[in-house]
Amino acid sequence: MMGTRWRVAYPHVAATLALVLAIAGGFAATASTGPKVFAGFHDADIPAQDDLTTPITSLKVPAGNYAIVGKAELFDNENLTVNVTCKLAAGADFDISGVLLEGNSGVVVNDATLPFALVHKFRKPGRIKLFCDGSGVDIDVSNIKIVATRVGRIKNVEI
Repeated sequence: MMGTRWRVAYPHVAATLALVLAIAGGFAATASTGPKVFAGFHDADIPAQDDLTTPITSLKVPAGNYAIVGKAELFDNENLTVNVTCKLAAGADFDISGVLLEGNSGVVVNDATLPFALVHKFRKPGRIKLFCDGSGVDIDVSNIKIVATRVGRIKNVEI
């Protein structure tokens, strides 16, 4: 059986290049193009603070526009009902999540995972900070994840 012989034609090359450019958004994809992701984690327990002014951890990022997501797990170490509030902040932009934890015995809710999402433009290098207010109750915060994706443009509108 004879092998098939392919003949490269300029129209095929041009069509393939046009497809690559269209998929890549108008430029050839290289290692230096596209979004850049900055991520951090802290799995061990960190005690919650008693306010939303002292960060419990942070992620440093270079200047740029970011879409930011994060999560934190909470555990109530006491037999007390407590509203726990956490805030993920980048400059003046932030997202707040909260939950009512009902102690650590029986079938009540003593742990929860809080999600966060926000966008921010850092004009110079900065930090994305996580704050958690345990309202004076012994609350552990763990399995923290912060992911900041640097993007071209951001627009944040009310929906």
